[in-house]
Amino acid sequence: MKLALISEQFQPQRGGAERSAVELAAALCREGIEVTVLARSLPPEAAAVDCRMERLAVSGWTRLEQWLSFRRAVERMCGPRRFDIVHSLAPIPAADLYQPRGGSILYSSRRSRQMANGAIRARLKSYTAPLNVARQLRIRAERHLCLRPDGPLVLALSGYVQHQFQEEYPAVGPRLRLVPNGIDTAAFRDPRARREGLLLRQRFDPGGDRTIFLFAAENFHLKGLRRLVEAAGLLGRRGGVGRDFLILVAGRENYRPYFHMARRLGLAGRVVFLGSTRRMSALANLADAVVLPTYNDACSRLVLEALAAGRPAITTRFNGAADFLGEGRYGIILADPDDAEALADALAQGCDAGRRREWSRAIEADRVHERVSLRRHVAELLGVYEEILRGRPGRGAKT
Repeated sequence: MKLALISEQFQPQRGGAERSAVELAAALCREGIEVTVLARSLPPEAAAVDCRMERLAVSGWTRLEQWLSFRRAVERMCGPRRFDIVHSLAPIPAADLYQPRGGSILYSSRRSRQMANGAIRARLKSYTAPLNVARQLRIRAERHLCLRPDGPLVLALSGYVQHQFQEEYPAVGPRLRLVPNGIDTAAFRDPRARREGLLLRQRFDPGGDRTIFLFAAENFHLKGLRRLVEAAGLLGRRGGVGRDFLILVAGRENYRPYFHMARRLGLAGRVVFLGSTRRMSALANLADAVVLPTYNDACSRLVLEALAAGRPAITTRFNGAADFLGEGRYGIILADPDDAEALADALAQGCDAGRRREWSRAIEADRVHERVSLRRHVAELLGVYEEILRGRPGRGAKT
């Protein structure tokens, strides 16, 4: 099978969506599929993925011009019968399968406006959103794909994303498929990662009596870091036995506003900013639990990585990865990302060693690492590819 995998950015060191695209390409190649990655950006480290790469020549000074140029380049590359399946992570007309790794672009844009703090900021967001012409064009392209009667199958990474498309584009219903996200779990279950995690933990918890939470993200505001620091301040004022906690924050974003906020709330030494890291497998094994009070996330890798390592997670119902938490059997799902008191209560439960053991034992007993695995995701994805080919005249030929 010849497959085109289309991704605007194919960069392993960027955010979760880009890393997932890289892992997906490698996994499909291991299944014997002839994968060609078509992207506008291919850094040197992408060469480590054993598949064909084609960097598309994109012109233009503005994001709008570059997006239009990228679409035209993809259309030229995906001519008749060149590929059996065109699997696109962007809303491209040539796609047989549209899999937006960030969820619906339209829904995400609305959530971004809804999460704006304060009436003035929210109103400003609503006024300036139409000025983002490149995003508006992507929304229009997504709408066209979803409303076209002969449009591509739309693949949702989670029940949350499935709901987004059902809400925004009811007409896409018959072409909507749910294939929950997955990650390469091996790195998080490797004994070396566990040993490295234990060694790192001794640096942060030499006495062995602290609860360590891990927060990792590329967009601190969207993923709820401000609310997390606020909740930590509330928990710190409560005191009590077993409340000696530490929050590790990983991510390459500017953390200064959150650092100063933590100091104002008396959290010096309790919120530690690590910066960018390539040691996520060790950090997941170091932590007692991960926490991601996100406002919008199609299916967070952080939660899947924690479950792969046997750790519970605290997140919100606006995270598709909450599907894997067994309705609270493996952690806590918060109803409202803005509810700092509820988040503080969840952190307090996470500080209870007995509660954590209960969650972790359930994760291992139920073999949750198999449910969050990329192997399971790819097996289900191959079934969707077969569905596309079966429904096409002249099976295996592009029409």
